[in-house]
Amino acid sequence: SSQNTLLECANKRTSFEHGGSKYTAITKALVYMVCRDNMPTRTVEREGFLYYTKTLCPLYKVPSRSRLTVLIKDKYKMCRAQLKRTLDETNYVSLTSDIYTVIHSTRSFLVITGHFTNSKTSILQSACLKVIHLTERHTGNNIVEEFYKICEEFCLNRTNKGRTHRPGRESCTIILRFQMGLMSHFAHITNLVVRTSLKNTVGLDQLILQIKNVIAYFKHSTIASDALRTEQIKHGKSEGDILYLTQDISTRWNSTLEMLNKFENLTLILTTILASKNHSNGPPMLLGLYIEVISEIIQLPAPFKEATAQISAEKYVTASMVLPFM
Repeated sequence: SSQNTLLECANKRTSFEHGGSKYTAITKALVYMVCRDNMPTRTVEREGFLYYTKTLCPLYKVPSRSRLTVLIKDKYKMCRAQLKRTLDETNYVSLTSDIYTVIHSTRSFLVITGHFTNSKTSILQSACLKVIHLTERHTGNNIVEEFYKICEEFCLNRTNKGRTHRPGRESCTIILRFQMGLMSHFAHITNLVVRTSLKNTVGLDQLILQIKNVIAYFKHSTIASDALRTEQIKHGKSEGDILYLTQDISTRWNSTLEMLNKFENLTLILTTILASKNHSNGPPMLLGLYIEVISEIIQLPAPFKEATAQISAEKYVTASMVLPFM
C-alpha cells in the first residue's frame, strides 16, 4: 500500500488550518447545523461537543462563540441577498403573517412570510422574510407599518407584490384592506366557525368542561399519568405508540377536535383508572351516554379539519379550493 509523502501530509494539515479547504467546509457545516437545529451559539464552548469534535477531527480547531456569531450573521446577509434577488425576479408576492407569544413570557413576535412562484421552475415557494419583536400594542396601525417596512426592505411594489393574507382584528383588517389589499384567511375563518358553533351549542360547554377537568387531573397527577401509560402498555401498546391527553388551545386550529379524539380513544382506560381506589379523589368520569355524544360531536368538525389541511398547503396554490369548500 502506498504511503503519503511529506508534502501530502503537510498539505493535509494545512487544509485544516484557518482558511484551508477542510476548515472552511467543516465550519460551514457547523454554521448550518447551529442554524438548522436552532442550537445556541454556546454549543461550541460545551465540553461534550468539543470532545466529540476532537475525536472526529483532531486537526480541526472549533471557532469561538464570538466568531461563530459573526459567521452566522454573514450567512444571514448572504441568504437575505439571495432571497432579495429571487424576489426581484418575481412578479407577485403574497404576504402572510401571524403573531406568536413565547410560552411563559409576555413577549410577542410578528412573523411575516412571503409566498411566490419561482420564475425559472414555476414551483411555489415560501420564505420567512422577517421576525419582528412587537414592543408596542398589536394595533392595526402598528402592524401595517411593519408590512410597509418589509415592502421597502425587499423592494416589493405594493401594487403587485403586497397582497396580504392573514387573520386579524377588525381594525387591522380595515387598514390592510384599503392600504395593501387584503384576502381574508379562509382557514382561520373556518376554524372560527367551528369554535363558535361548539361554544353556542347548549350544554356542550359543560360537557367539554368535564372533559377538561379529567385531562387536567391526568396532567397534574404523576400517579395518574403513570397509570395511563402502564394501562396502555398492558393493552399491547409499545412505548412509541402511547397516547397522551391534550388540552385544547383557543388559538390553535382543530385543537378541540384533537382533544376529543384522544379522549375518546382512551375512554375505557380512563374509566378503569378513575374507578380504582388510588384515584378516589379524581374527577368523575363521563357517563356512557355522554361518551356516545362525544363520538357524534367528533364527526361534525372532521370535514373542517380536512379542509384546513388542504387549504394550508405550501407547495401548490389553494385559492381555487375556497368556493368548493364553501
